[in-house]
Amino acid sequence: MKSQILAIAALGTLAVFNCFSGVAYSRPLLVGQEPTTPTLIVIDDEEMAQLPVPVRQGLELYLAGNTGGAVDVWVDSMIKFAKDHEDFFESAEQARRDVQIWEESRLQMKKILKQYTQASGPCKQSIFLQELIYPQNKFLRRFFLKLRHEQDSLFIEFITLQTPKGVYITHFHFNQDLREIIGDD
Repeated sequence: MKSQILAIAALGTLAVFNCFSGVAYSRPLLVGQEPTTPTLIVIDDEEMAQLPVPVRQGLELYLAGNTGGAVDVWVDSMIKFAKDHEDFFESAEQARRDVQIWEESRLQMKKILKQYTQASGPCKQSIFLQELIYPQNKFLRRFFLKLRHEQDSLFIEFITLQTPKGVYITHFHFNQDLREIIGDD
């Protein structure tokens, strides 16, 4: 299952992410921190309102037990980004290929998250871990969440981009190992 999650993560990576190599961290993200450390923040209603709309909508569905609906919201946002902003890609053909990859991986992601939820129990809590700041593009946000289930936790990373047409998810992936999530740097 871990290899499936890694494969999905690789499929979800956008070429546009490679254009932004410099990253400034808002605070260090430490692997293996316990939930009682002050750097972990439980997302409350006010913090939930601060999340970009497509992330928040999907997260609300996920927390309600609708993992498939959450994947649909997140993947639909990535597809809409590619269709609305082909100029961010190497070519229009590359944007179309990425859309096709996301469409093909949608069902697999739904299946993986459904199996994970069945094995680990429902998601009980969403914890904000960190947001990264990109000095060269203030409209690009990267942040990490911990989704605490009854028996285990899942980490998820989102990259969003605000454009004149709206806020889009340009990348997301999930893994049980935080090191795999933050290893993109």
